[in-house]
Amino acid sequence: MLLTREEEASLPLLEPLFARHLDLILETLALHLGSDPDVASLLSDDLAVARLKRSQQEYLLSVLNGENQGSNGRDGAQAAQYRDPSVSAQAGTSTPSFIF
Repeated sequence: MLLTREEEASLPLLEPLFARHLDLILETLALHLGSDPDVASLLSDDLAVARLKRSQQEYLLSVLNGENQGSNGRDGAQAAQYRDPSVSAQAGTSTPSFIF
């Protein structure tokens, strides 16, 4: 994610909007990913969906709070390459998590 310094400084202003719509954002993401046959098998149970939602919520809030300098995931990978270790380890694959 390439943002200007001004855009990065403005990200915390979006937090109230995200907080108000977070459930809808996460549910929409899960439904979208579940419609992809390659990803749907990874989201075959409620626990996997809950893990996806939790990891995406943590990621989104870290971006808004400036805790995600350089758009890196928890494992240090760039956001475009980020893989949720809980989903990948459970499924035994390295299918990427999709991040806004």
